[in-house]
Amino acid sequence: MAISVEGMPSTAPPPPMANELLPGQLVQKDHRRDWEEYWAAGGTEHDQQGPAEALRELLEDHRWLLPRGRCLVAGCGRGHDALYLAKRGHNCLGIDFCDAAIANAQKKSGMSYQASGSVPSEEYNQIWHNCWNTMTTKWDKGDVSPALRELIEEKKWELPSGQGIVPGCGRGYDAMFLASPSLHMVGADLSPIAVDTATKLRDAKGIPSDLVEFQTLDFFKFDVPANKYQVAYDYTFFCALHPSMRASWGARYAEIIAPGGHLIALMYPLSKSEEDRNRGPPFLLSEADYHKVLDANFELIHIDPHCKTHDTRVGEEIITVWRRK
Repeated sequence: MAISVEGMPSTAPPPPMANELLPGQLVQKDHRRDWEEYWAAGGTEHDQQGPAEALRELLEDHRWLLPRGRCLVAGCGRGHDALYLAKRGHNCLGIDFCDAAIANAQKKSGMSYQASGSVPSEEYNQIWHNCWNTMTTKWDKGDVSPALRELIEEKKWELPSGQGIVPGCGRGYDAMFLASPSLHMVGADLSPIAVDTATKLRDAKGIPSDLVEFQTLDFFKFDVPANKYQVAYDYTFFCALHPSMRASWGARYAEIIAPGGHLIALMYPLSKSEEDRNRGPPFLLSEADYHKVLDANFELIHIDPHCKTHDTRVGEEIITVWRRK
């Protein structure tokens, strides 16, 4: 996600104010000067100190899905609406012809949400809490990923025994699928709602809790078991992270997976184009993005660019297995 705030060029035509529209004519005036004076005097009674309630209602209550791409907020003022859209994962540009307004917006944002920069994890985590709070989980396909099922059931991939983990497990389909008497699985998610939903689904399926459990965890902060994990599965998790978090993602897997352990990474969504790479989540990826953050500590031991996929993701997935050095 990204946000930037910019002043409009001095050549931008000033918009008319409502009280200057007279029958049959428009009284011309230097509106930019008026607004600069207005901001300088702190007279922003139109500022509601937060995003517009109607915008929040549209996106959170009515679950309106905005198209992918860049958002423009004209006359952004202090940037409340632009910041709100950015925190929901949209690349957003706030513009205003008043320099004082832009200065206020930049001060309020306190950071750049550009993909080349960094994002505080607390800010970014809130996106996923919002998704689960509103049950806006459009990434959920309702079943185990076909590529994982193919790897285990058809290709008979042999996994190490011990403990396994699925970060960002959501409703837990993959963690439940991988669980066995020789491999105890942990499904981890930031959202207590996701964890509760996965636990109820496990119980409804009659899967014993000693095979798979679900925990509310922050992937980057939880205490690692003494013996670490022998298996980890990553799908729709790497792409959900802001690009500035990718190096930490690779380092964290190296920290939590024991030597000889396997990281199954189902790459998605793949794209050879450099366009829109900074827009998400999900953020478009390439095979090179994984090598960049994994090669130092992992060896790629299996790759299948022709793996089975969900119908809507054909050509966008490659399943890989990496062994911890």
